[in-house]
Amino acid sequence: MKLKKYNDLLILPNLNKTEFVPVSQIVFCERYKGATKLHLAMPSSIIAKDSLTEVMQIIDDNSFFEINESQFLNKAYLKSFNESERLLITSLQHKLIFSK
Repeated sequence: MKLKKYNDLLILPNLNKTEFVPVSQIVFCERYKGATKLHLAMPSSIIAKDSLTEVMQIIDDNSFFEINESQFLNKAYLKSFNESERLLITSLQHKLIFSK
């Protein structure tokens, strides 16, 4: 089974189980060891075996934007931007470097 999206659910097949993640609960995605780490609002994270490019193509949602070469942020979780340090701060206090 391949990674796919159904309505607002990202369906992530893993070795022993299939996980269902609401796209709206993804704070940001990042490239991680040839795969993609999804940082969730719960707070927790989950690994998708697919590349970041593949994950973002499947999510296909205008609420995400590329903030650097290895991360995409969900706009709904953007809290502030520190212009002098080029840091985006999420509502869950993640600090991400903005380089686009």
